[in-house]
Amino acid sequence: PVAVSLPSSDNFRITADLLRAKITPRTKAIMINTPSNPSGRVITQDEMDALTQVVLENDLYVIADEIYEKLVFDGHRHISIGSQPGMAERTLTINGLSKSYAMTGWRLGWLVGPTPIMKLAGKMHSQTITSAATFTMHAAIAAINGPQDVVEMMRASYQERRDFMVDALNEMPGIECASIEGAFYLFPRFTHTEKNSVQLADTLLELAGIAGTPGVAFGSSGEGHVRFSIATAMSELERAIERLARVVTQL
Repeated sequence: PVAVSLPSSDNFRITADLLRAKITPRTKAIMINTPSNPSGRVITQDEMDALTQVVLENDLYVIADEIYEKLVFDGHRHISIGSQPGMAERTLTINGLSKSYAMTGWRLGWLVGPTPIMKLAGKMHSQTITSAATFTMHAAIAAINGPQDVVEMMRASYQERRDFMVDALNEMPGIECASIEGAFYLFPRFTHTEKNSVQLADTLLELAGIAGTPGVAFGSSGEGHVRFSIATAMSELERAIERLARVVTQL
């Protein structure tokens, strides 16, 4: 696979020009993730239109990871590239229950795409996983067909936690944290340190008991960043901020 490096200075925005620069005669498909892990960006309609044009111009397929589709904030709207004109027959959409319905341990997801590809995918699937457990299928039916107010409550709770964490992180010296538009991760940049992101994550764990993922794990443009999850109780986030405040000058 060929990575498209998204500059942190532009809040990790994907553009048609960045994508075109990486396409070669060997390119068959691109993979996109919106809302994004780790940046929290949501691809806008204008951006999606531009990406669609590049895909159609180059006769490509798209593998779209949309696992965080229901977790969007501030009026942002999730756009599935498969709904774009001319894209249904060339899009493979990955989704599941883990994030939107907080069913991570149930391990149930799905792939949607053009019939010829799905027939081939089914053959491969039957030789690797066989099928999902029956009780998880019943749980999926209950989640998808049942009341959706719990999903909105969860989304609103994530937005509240996001607001608290972004404000708290930006008040600390040497930390810059852009607000996120979706998903449940923050990706702050540590500006007053000589440590790389792996060293930063190790130091945070050792000094403060705070677990984060080194930004470089998501590509070279993630260097200097550490990813934190906000998928925990507000009381835990408050405790993490207190701990971070005590050690931030040692980073």
